[in-house]
Amino acid sequence: MSEEELKKYVFSETVKIISALTAKNGGYGTAMSLFDRVYEDLMELAVEKGLKEK
Repeated sequence: MSEEELKKYVFSETVKIISALTAKNGGYGTAMSLFDRVYEDLMELAVEKGLKEK
């Protein structure tokens, strides 16, 4: 994943999180779930790039 692709991914996921926070149903819980998924994906990328140990 290039830096540009990573920026687009993080931006689109951030928009989803903000959208979830404004939703009447789910709100905070949905946003945290989305954040957890993004965090896990970024940590996997960091391991693949050798920036973080498993």
